[in-house]
Amino acid sequence: MTGTIELPYPHFSAKTVQGKPLHMWTLENRLDEIEIPTKESTIYSLKLDSIETKSRAEVCAQARAKIDSIPEVTEARKALGNDFRRIDVRKDWESILTDDSLPDSYHIAHFTCLASSGTYMRTLAHLIGQRLSPPTPSLAWSIHRKKIGIFNASTQTWTKEY
Repeated sequence: MTGTIELPYPHFSAKTVQGKPLHMWTLENRLDEIEIPTKESTIYSLKLDSIETKSRAEVCAQARAKIDSIPEVTEARKALGNDFRRIDVRKDWESILTDDSLPDSYHIAHFTCLASSGTYMRTLAHLIGQRLSPPTPSLAWSIHRKKIGIFNASTQTWTKEY
């Protein structure tokens, strides 16, 4: 998946479509009324570092801990976001924990990616899952930015770091 790639903007982004941010279209459940715009990105390298397996209970517990670590949002102007949908997201993870029709364990793949500025890693994670055989639902479980700067693809070096 290296090279130039078109990535759709994430549904919960501030990218404006018809004068309204995508996250508002999403929260209003009106995405079917618009075309999701894309953005060109360059993936210079994408390397699978490791794969680990975690139980459904472990994954749900870690998700809950991540959700609970986010400070509560109380600003009135963000009311439609309902505190980042935290109540609904908690309910979703609780139903994943108790739904015996779901797998008992999940694979977590760790990647290192060198990409152009503005690359949507969550979207890239979804596309990686779609390219597996068979296509597999996937998400970006954890993203850690290690370096920001200007990358020279021809020399494979950083010319400036921030």
